[in-house]
Order: sequence, then C-alpha cells, then structure tokens
Amino acid sequence: MYSEWASLVPTITDNIQSVQSQSVLGKFGIAGGRDVAAVVVKQLAGNLGITNAAEPSSLSSDQEVQWCMDVICHGLSLPLAEHDIIKDCVNIYCEWITALNPGVPKISIPKPICESPNEFGRKIIKHLYNLFVPRPGEGSDTINRQAVFCHRVLRTLQDTAQNSRILTVETWESLLLFLLAINEILLAPPIVKDDVGDQLCERVLSVLFEVWLLACNRCFPSPSLWKTFQE
Repeated sequence: MYSEWASLVPTITDNIQSVQSQSVLGKFGIAGGRDVAAVVVKQLAGNLGITNAAEPSSLSSDQEVQWCMDVICHGLSLPLAEHDIIKDCVNIYCEWITALNPGVPKISIPKPICESPNEFGRKIIKHLYNLFVPRPGEGSDTINRQAVFCHRVLRTLQDTAQNSRILTVETWESLLLFLLAINEILLAPPIVKDDVGDQLCERVLSVLFEVWLLACNRCFPSPSLWKTFQE
C-alpha cells in the first residue's frame, strides 16, 4: 500500500548519527566531558524539587538552554558506571518535557522551554536516544540500572502522548521516529549477552504500538512513517 512512498530509515540513521556526535564535550576526552557534565547536571537536577523544594530555573535564553542540553546529551551517552550523572540527566529531561502536558508549567522548567515546548521537546526526544544504546562491557548491575532509567523515560513519553493536547505534527513524527529507532537498536542481535535489549524488548514494542495508535487518532502518521513501520 505504501510501496511508492519513501522510507524514513535514512532519517532515523541521520538522527542517530547526529545525536551521537552532537556534543562538543565529546571532543575533550571521557574525563573532561564527564567532569563538565557532572557539575552542570547536578545543579540543574537540584532545582527540580526531587529532594528539596523546586526552585525557578536560572536559564532565561534559548542559547543558555541549548548549551545545557548539549551537556545533557553528552551525559546520557556516558558509560553506565557514571550512574549519578545519567540519573540527573534523565530526571532533568523527564521534568522538562512535561512542558508539553496540560496544566501550569513547573517553575523548574526554563522559560524558553515553556514558551516553545514542541521545539525543545523534539530535541529532548532525539537526545534521549543515547540512553537506550547498549553499552558493551557493562556488568549486570549497571545494565539493570540502565533499564530502570529507560523504563522511566518510556513512561514519561507515554504520559505525554496520552495527555498532551499541544503536540504538533512534527513532534508526533519525532516521537514515532524515536520509538522506531530504539526498537531497531534494542531488538537487533545483542552486542553482548544479556544486554539491556533483553530487559526492554517487550516494553519498547508495547509503547511503540500504543503511541502509534494514539497518533492514528490525533495526528495520523504520514505514508512515509507507515512505510518505515512496515520495514
């Protein structure tokens, strides 16, 4: 039915390659990038109200938010041994993406994100791909932690798809492409035995199907998306 339409597999590949090479912190070696990420995300996560009262975000411009997102993107790609940094990155993005949900935005979400939730939401979704990439050479304990983080992100994205009434066509497409991409990598032959894909395979499939059905009701996927889904 959709054979004459172009597949979006090349788009998914480009998105993956861009997000994995996006952060300039990757140019400074593991230790340098890790140290910068640790300082930045610890302060951002401290304002979310998880352990203390939430505080207003000090990020007031698009450039400031973009810079911090570049750091968070890098933090999500760090080895799983950097558990605390990755946890802070996940907490920040799961909080910030709630700007797409109904209700009064939380004070800890930067103003630029509240003013342009779809634009920044698409970037957050793209960056979250780094969290789902299996890491070779990791032990079972760290892989279990990665799975916990991934489950939280999937719950947050499900909630956004179910409850948001402001998602644009572009954001729906970004969300569906993201879910297709993580299914592709997690359902592929494992890099190592008992990697994170073994724990998440059923979950990522169920979320993909649920969100796809929601999209059919609210913003019907394009023929190219259907072609990609079939592949």
